[in-house]
Amino acid sequence: MPHVMKQISLACALCLPALSAHAQSAEEDDLARIYGDKAFVSIATGARQPLSRAPAVTTVITADDIAKMGATDLNTALEMVPGMHVERAAFYYSPIYVMRGIYSVNNIQVLVLLNGVPMVAANPGVRGIDLGDMPLEHVARIEVIRGPASALYGADAYSGVINVITKSPADLHGSQVGARYGSFASRDVWLEHGGKIGGLALSAFLHLGTSAGSKEIIDADAQSARDKIFHSHASLAPGPVSRGMDAADVSLEASYQHWWGRLNYLERDNIGTGAGIASSLDPIGKQKTQRAIYELGWAQSQFVEGWDGNAQISYVDLQTRLPESVRLAPPGTVLASGIFPDGQLGHPEISEYQLGISGNVTYSGFAQHKMRIGIGHEDHNLYQTATFKNYVFNANGVPVPVGALQDFSSIQPFLLPQRRKLNYLYLQDEWQLANDWTITGGIRHDRYSDFGSTTN
Repeated sequence: MPHVMKQISLACALCLPALSAHAQSAEEDDLARIYGDKAFVSIATGARQPLSRAPAVTTVITADDIAKMGATDLNTALEMVPGMHVERAAFYYSPIYVMRGIYSVNNIQVLVLLNGVPMVAANPGVRGIDLGDMPLEHVARIEVIRGPASALYGADAYSGVINVITKSPADLHGSQVGARYGSFASRDVWLEHGGKIGGLALSAFLHLGTSAGSKEIIDADAQSARDKIFHSHASLAPGPVSRGMDAADVSLEASYQHWWGRLNYLERDNIGTGAGIASSLDPIGKQKTQRAIYELGWAQSQFVEGWDGNAQISYVDLQTRLPESVRLAPPGTVLASGIFPDGQLGHPEISEYQLGISGNVTYSGFAQHKMRIGIGHEDHNLYQTATFKNYVFNANGVPVPVGALQDFSSIQPFLLPQRRKLNYLYLQDEWQLANDWTITGGIRHDRYSDFGSTTN
């Protein structure tokens, strides 16, 4: 019998001032002329609205902001968001997005989206290893909610939401080519193009980059403590962290009337292990991730009088491989179970896909209400895992050396294939009580196939 978790909370925001419909339209026109796209946000309620009236603590970073701040990747840009900090985990130096002091190593409390599609890996729920170093040349805007948003986005949005929106064909006119060289042997080249063929609008982006990464010195690591216990000298500390990676990014988008399709491909190769995946320095181990995101969508205002609607289907294929086995402990490690001449080696591999189908309609025919109803289905399938290592755990959970790297996928796997399906439904109401008062409230119900339901 699956464990069922019941969670009930109420999301409600009070905003003032609000304006009449005519005044709102005039205000939006004025804001657009003065501030351009920066004055509007869509992440707070799921629909475009002036930033000044968004019922959430929201920040918008536009392409113009990015150019002015000189940020070259997503993590750098997010550091500029008030009330937010980008920390680093020991393993792979993957980013930790801290909002209002709330954080976890795997970022499970922050929902990270790319064009509205969740960027998450089933194991260990981490987000941001490949997206965090995403180049910004093809980013149109970044929208950030600092605070709970579970009533609209589900349980993963406990402390905030980050949505990275890439440039559409409407944002590009002609071709642009760029190149950059910087510290730590960083080199990048990119090309983007946008144009029209009849009624078909097209855009394309290609980025290639490489960096050796910074080399902060670690004075002592986890192996340093084990050396003291077992009187060994295996630790590589003091020594530099292992940073750097090779990157390839491709984006293709086409739109025709009310339909659009998009492909995003992110590849990160030779990813250094940071301070080590087990907090012991590892200059040898590398990781490779390949994430392909396919999307097809439809959006139309007033498809029926008073009704706006949109629907989207997405498919994400994520592959995690290790070109070089990672070292959980360096050569010469001594444990109570024996000596590891080559170090404690691990070589896991993971294949997974994520299918998402969603749609919503908004009714604005009421005098003082704007009602939004949404429904969706997600299928997360971690369908293949492999475990290669040079040790086995004994009955006490202590690693015992077994010599050369061996396949333990069927004997003692680090993870078995897993699958989770999710169905959700939400309702949101933007209610104008009076000329200067607006309440936005929402409720969302999620039903998970593996542990039950939550209501936010």
